[in-house]
Amino acid sequence: MTKLVRLRSRSKEVVIYRIGVISSLFFLVGMVCISSIVCNVNAAEPEFNFPAGVSTDSSGNVFVADTFNNRIQKFTNTGSFIRKWGTQGEGDGQFNLPFGIALDPQGHVFVTDANNNRVQKFSNTGSFIRKWGSFGTGNGQFDNPSGVAVDPAGHVFVTDDSRVQKFSNTGSFIRKWGLHGSENGNFSEPRHIAIDSSGNVFVADSFNNRIQKFSNTGDFIRKWGIQGSENGNFNEPISVAVDPSGHVFVSDRENNRIQKFSNTGDFIRKWGSHGTENGNFSEPFGVAVDSSGNVFVADQLDNRIQKFTNTGTFITKWGTSGSMLMASTGESLPNLNSGKNRDPFS
Repeated sequence: MTKLVRLRSRSKEVVIYRIGVISSLFFLVGMVCISSIVCNVNAAEPEFNFPAGVSTDSSGNVFVADTFNNRIQKFTNTGSFIRKWGTQGEGDGQFNLPFGIALDPQGHVFVTDANNNRVQKFSNTGSFIRKWGSFGTGNGQFDNPSGVAVDPAGHVFVTDDSRVQKFSNTGSFIRKWGLHGSENGNFSEPRHIAIDSSGNVFVADSFNNRIQKFSNTGDFIRKWGIQGSENGNFNEPISVAVDPSGHVFVSDRENNRIQKFSNTGDFIRKWGSHGTENGNFSEPFGVAVDSSGNVFVADQLDNRIQKFTNTGTFITKWGTSGSMLMASTGESLPNLNSGKNRDPFS
């Protein structure tokens, strides 16, 4: 059986063919390799298929939500592979488009399992601990959860639909805020989320082309950004991260760049342009900062992770495309439809 999953964004479209029968999958992968369209068997580089999320732990290890491969991969700070876990499915430890990833102060790993409408919690080595959530709009339910972040006290914050939900470290619902709209505190396709050392919450309000800052309990503090390509403007900001000094980093998806701001939204610098060279991007998604201030970017359509200094100087990269058959009708990735099986790339 072959299932067609069509993923859309505002301007582009990608068609993914998921093969339900293992023998059919092996046959199709073989045909792809023969035709030299996609074949990375025994590749020296780690393989990704549209990595959407990236995070680091206190030791500097890098965790990647390898979204269309339905797995989490763990690396050293310089990109050496450590381990991976996850397969496609609905069971404990399985995924259906893992999107966001975050770690708590104890090193536990939290993943938004977007099309399974849940959050899963793992040990630092990938052992399943617990899960919560189901499809819906009630407290503790999700409609394609996207971003996840953990504050210094261990509380877990999740973006889904047009709101932020806050949970205890074990998944008990605490509070929520946000509605669909463009007023202060409302959202239009909120994506990744970040927390600073004081517990303030930053949300990439993607289709409103802005970053919003809130208190730990959801009180609106400030916002910045409008649609555009000038300094401080955005074209679908998809991810946000905060360094130990409180600087805010934003992956400006359609502008193919990273922007750095003060904690209050003052523009500091930017880097990147469209391309495949070091320091260039093809729709950057997740962004993370380690305890030393190094910046990691999930360069999604280039299927790689890039590492930079805090000021944007390129350090290293790793990754190549692998492990999924794709037929594309455009140059770019995705968006979300409404409903239970929306694509988390809106």
